[in-house]
Amino acid sequence: MSHTSILSAEETLNITGALGDPTRYSIYRFIVEAAGKPVTVAEVAAQFSLHPNVARMHLQRLVEVRLLQSDTRRSKGGGRPARTYRLGAQVANLQFPPRDYQMLAGVALKVVDEFAGRDPEALDRVGTELGREEARHALKRDGLDPRHHDIGVLLKSLSATAVGLGLYPRVEQNDDGTVDFEIRNCVFRELSTQYPELVCSLHTAMLKGFVQEYVSASGLEGTPAISSGEAVCLFKVRLRPPTPAGEE
Repeated sequence: MSHTSILSAEETLNITGALGDPTRYSIYRFIVEAAGKPVTVAEVAAQFSLHPNVARMHLQRLVEVRLLQSDTRRSKGGGRPARTYRLGAQVANLQFPPRDYQMLAGVALKVVDEFAGRDPEALDRVGTELGREEARHALKRDGLDPRHHDIGVLLKSLSATAVGLGLYPRVEQNDDGTVDFEIRNCVFRELSTQYPELVCSLHTAMLKGFVQEYVSASGLEGTPAISSGEAVCLFKVRLRPPTPAGEE
């Protein structure tokens, strides 16, 4: 649930759209393989037998989606500075070859499993704090304070953040003082089928911390189910009564 690497739906569509053109994709690969060396329009045009204006158009599109960034370089003859292009901020999300984070996660989980056996409560503590950290970042981003903002506003922010995390949630407040928190996509699906107890326990703890940072709740009731073949994981959040003014 790390907020540093998450792309919004709009950013994802923009990037996939930009790389959907075969020539543009090849240009991006060419610049990746340049290993940090700035590339000019003339070099791209020559490499792909393009008119410079066409090459410039492709490069500018890649700049717009932040896959590339541009700069200017003074020419040796003192003429007009040449515009150069190199990898931009989004390169960490698109690597050639792809980074195998799933394998790394599998190795890490084996280590975590060993330590969790020695300290069964460690998984809950670490997961809860990770969830709280994600929620604190989102609350700050949205300018919200759980002590002063309405529960409806907080739940709206919670739901939007969960969407950004890829959980495809349904968040619904009930008349009995509870909130249904339904997860319709498990972002750890592959790993949860290999290590169901470990991964689901950790993710549930993260969700618990995430929710508790947003709203005053006694906990997260429910059992993860997607890893066992169900369509959703349904949790119930039991809200605590509001604290009377002056008693905080």
